[in-house]
Amino acid sequence: MIYMALLHDLKRGVYNNRFIIFLIMFSTGLASLLYEVVLISVVTTIVGATEVSLSIVLASFLFGLAIGALGGGFIVKKKFPLIRILMGIEVLIALFGFTFLSFISQFVSSGIATHFIFWIVIASLLIPTMLMGMEIPLAVAILENIEKTKATGFVYFSDTLGGVIGALFTGIFFIPLLGFHGAMYFGAMLNVFTFILATRINKKKILLFFTTVILILGLSVGFLFGSVGFLQRLKLHFVDSFFSVGSAYYAIYYTKPVYSTNSPYQHIMILESPFYGRELYLDGGLQISDKASIAYHEYLTMPAIAARPNPERILLIGGGDGGALYQILKFNFTTIDHVDLDEGVIEVSKKYLPKVHRGSLYDKRVNRYIQDGRMFLKKTPDRTYDIIIIDLPDPRKLAIASLYSKEFYDEVKRVLKDGGVMVTQFTPPYFFLEGFTSAYKTIKSVFPDTYPYVLPGSLHGSLGYIMAGKNIDPRIARNENVSGVWYNTKQNDYSFEFPEFINNYLENNSIQISTDNNPLIHVYMQNNYFYSGVADDPDSGR
Repeated sequence: MIYMALLHDLKRGVYNNRFIIFLIMFSTGLASLLYEVVLISVVTTIVGATEVSLSIVLASFLFGLAIGALGGGFIVKKKFPLIRILMGIEVLIALFGFTFLSFISQFVSSGIATHFIFWIVIASLLIPTMLMGMEIPLAVAILENIEKTKATGFVYFSDTLGGVIGALFTGIFFIPLLGFHGAMYFGAMLNVFTFILATRINKKKILLFFTTVILILGLSVGFLFGSVGFLQRLKLHFVDSFFSVGSAYYAIYYTKPVYSTNSPYQHIMILESPFYGRELYLDGGLQISDKASIAYHEYLTMPAIAARPNPERILLIGGGDGGALYQILKFNFTTIDHVDLDEGVIEVSKKYLPKVHRGSLYDKRVNRYIQDGRMFLKKTPDRTYDIIIIDLPDPRKLAIASLYSKEFYDEVKRVLKDGGVMVTQFTPPYFFLEGFTSAYKTIKSVFPDTYPYVLPGSLHGSLGYIMAGKNIDPRIARNENVSGVWYNTKQNDYSFEFPEFINNYLENNSIQISTDNNPLIHVYMQNNYFYSGVADDPDSGR
């Protein structure tokens, strides 16, 4: 009986306008918080997640809403066509959603300093947030004029409920599956949908309208879920990540958790794989495994040792797992200094990664310093080391970007002896071409003799490096007795051979170097990297 009465009322149009206003405010509230979460993510990607940057973004967003609400309150007092104004607002906000990231990407690609880009974003936010702020007063006035009853609480409830869903699902669902651009486009489509809804305010045949809308949405969702690519992304993000104990970057099957802890700097996790043995993860990113350790660490250390004639003093920055130390200790250095910021990684590796460090973390020949590698360099006299090995996580976080900047490599060069060699690991260009190129160009701006290389035969593997010499060509193996299980000086030249496309791209591109004031390296390394890439086929239209 209740259902029949409700259906009867719907046919008479009793709830038509209230239901439409609910959908309008729910949709626009969802879109507004979607934009906010995406733009916070974009800003933190560009300038870092500092308390100041986050506070300014939130304050500017709320300030725009406040000014818009004040303006909306002024509009409703006048005899303006409120429904048409609401429709126009939705169109303008949709244009913002469709174009804003492309607009910002032009500034990033031009190499403008990140703090300028930050203020451009903040200034740009005022326009759409002011428009969003106008929506609630307009919706309240429209509904009250039609129903002749108070509607403030209902409108606020509808808008807030949409905001709750938008804030929750954007981080969990929209950004991981659609990326920054896709999430913004989805928000813009919500505003288009809101515009369409506004055309039906105070109109009849509402059931026919909603039947058509539901049919279109159903077909769209069916097409979306029928997409193989979407299903693969869905599986990777939710299914594979869940079964890999929350790993954000890798889908690893059949692993079991061994140990997990939080240090003052990062989350440290050890997994056990039947294929790769023990695996070390830092903040969800795979660092090393038992099986990969020998190949990875031989090619990190031995080419540099082979390039420097009669090396005596060596510095390792990072490498808390001990794999690089194990290789270094095979040679007769008079001084082996090891600097690592996070003692937690060293202690966890000592206990859970014996097949990686093989006792090197306990070796008394190693002088260990628990401190920031860059601060250690600043206190080191000029021309102290023959070789510097850098074994750090990829710079996906702003906190690590300072160890990949031009100023950092200036310090590295200063403490190297003439004829010295430095080498750093880096995800090979086949995964993050822009990030690798930025690192390569940054190092080359300090060391003219800079060359990238990979483990031969691992073009699509995870073993990439960049080596530089101080007034010396590091590609030449001068110590021919340097060899290991994987590395041999006779095959040294093969490591530096790349496909012609990679060679051309490294020398002809618009990628910026990374500096302390403009740490673009971590922008280029984001999984949701949203700027215009040039790594595709030039004939593909991109």
